[in-house]
Formats: sequence, structure tokens, C-alpha cells
Amino acid sequence: MVLSERIFNLPQSRGSIQLITRTSSVSLGHPFRIEIKTMCQNKKTDWAKLPISDSETVCDLQPNSPHLTEDGKKISVIIKETDSEHFNEQSRLASPKELEKLKPICKSMSKEFSFSLDEYCH
Repeated sequence: MVLSERIFNLPQSRGSIQLITRTSSVSLGHPFRIEIKTMCQNKKTDWAKLPISDSETVCDLQPNSPHLTEDGKKISVIIKETDSEHFNEQSRLASPKELEKLKPICKSMSKEFSFSLDEYCH
């Protein structure tokens, strides 16, 4: 399920980036996914038809937090990482049936995760 979508213009008119945050059931311990799609040189294409250029799975995120950094060189999203030590310990002790229901525990501290704009549309 899509939580948010934002479009950012790349520097020097190189194109645009669409950042999508969504729930994900694909990655155990990382129930949220951040996706980047790129539309280079301002070609007019339907965003839905473009492939995913980059992605990251995380334990938790603030869907409305994506923003350009002050220097304009990165897009940042506020996330929480999985407490992997705790999660790994739980998964080792869990039966296969319990493993399906195992929910990740996120670290309490939020942090910024960034995608560098220099990596897209050269």
C-alpha cells in the first residue's frame, strides 16, 4: 500500500525523481519500502510505467518526511532501523509458524536516510 508520493526536480534540469513510501511484506524485519523512480531530461512519461531505480527497506518511516537537504544534493527520509540483535534472537527461538507472525522491533532513535541526487540522470 502506498503511503506517500513526492516529486523532486534534479539540479541542472537533469530530470525529476519520484519518491514513493509504501508498506512491504517482502523483506522480513523491514515492513516499509522507499522507492525512487527517475524521469531523466524531463521526458514526459507516466510515472507508473517507469522502473524502480533505487529502493531501501526499513523498519519504520515517517511517510511525509521526504525532503531535499539544505544543500539540495540529497533527498532525506526520517526512518527507524530494525533492532537487529533483538529481532535475530527472536527469529532463532521462533518456530516456523511463529516466524510468520514475528514483528520487527525498531530502534527507538529516528535518523535520516538519504539518497544522493548525483547518482541519477547523468
